[in-house]
Amino acid sequence: MQRIAFYDILTRYRDYDTNPACETVEVIQNKFRQPFTKYYFIMKDEEIIGAVRIVEIDKSTRRISPLFILPQFQNYGYAQLAMKCIEEAYKNISCFTLDTIKQEKKLCYLYEKTRI
Repeated sequence: MQRIAFYDILTRYRDYDTNPACETVEVIQNKFRQPFTKYYFIMKDEEIIGAVRIVEIDKSTRRISPLFILPQFQNYGYAQLAMKCIEEAYKNISCFTLDTIKQEKKLCYLYEKTRI
């Protein structure tokens, strides 16, 4: 699912060293097992349409890496809703960090319009 969600960006920017589409299943499984990491599925009805990983950096800081929605569900506000859910679930966290591609205007807009 992660590979599918990031494939378009990978083909556009050819960022093979950093794009989540290039992560192996083993790397993803290892991240899943980290005690300072939480994964959440993004659901529509009973279907998984994406996921988000939240990494604890310290008591007041979390990192979002990655957040993704399958292509056929993009542009319907699901990522924005996921960001709002993160804000609500982590009210006591004062700092969130994440990386995105500056040239991807809609991604920048998504992250800029939330408190994260």
